[in-house]
Amino acid sequence: MAAALAADAFAVSLANGVIIKDVKLRHALKFGIYFGSFQCGMTLMGWLAGHSVAGFVSAYAPWVAFILLTFIGCNMIIEGAKRKNEVKFCGSEQILGWKNMTMLAVATSIDALAVGVGLAVIKISIISAAAAIGAFAFSLSFMGTLLGNKLNKLFKKYAETAGGIILIIIGLKILINSFA
Repeated sequence: MAAALAADAFAVSLANGVIIKDVKLRHALKFGIYFGSFQCGMTLMGWLAGHSVAGFVSAYAPWVAFILLTFIGCNMIIEGAKRKNEVKFCGSEQILGWKNMTMLAVATSIDALAVGVGLAVIKISIISAAAAIGAFAFSLSFMGTLLGNKLNKLFKKYAETAGGIILIIIGLKILINSFA
């Protein structure tokens, strides 16, 4: 379950690792901390909410994630198109700002909120489950950011556009999976 929840965080970290010009260890740590904390926190919030908001979480969470990821992805594609002939990556300050990081972390951890509600129903020990989910998201996000930096040599001038497309695809995947 922790792996499935962390898959989106990994993909978003990978995409952002591709477009940050010079990824440093502290950048990867920031992705890991944001995504791991939000995955853990949203799981706990879902568990605390229990049955009272289960219908709301199930109905609207995929749409919120889709809208946030599509918005960020479209902005990345637009910026990439403006620089179509330049080999230019984003500065870390653009991506690692608290507003952008919070939007990405919320969008990739909304499903953890729904899982938390489910864990309340089946009476799972929430502390160990939420800690495992957060730790897994931290690890995959950290590794995804560093791996993305290695892949940026392959993408060159298309990195920002590719990252935007990946975010939109992840948003669509979340939305489509909600209908399955």
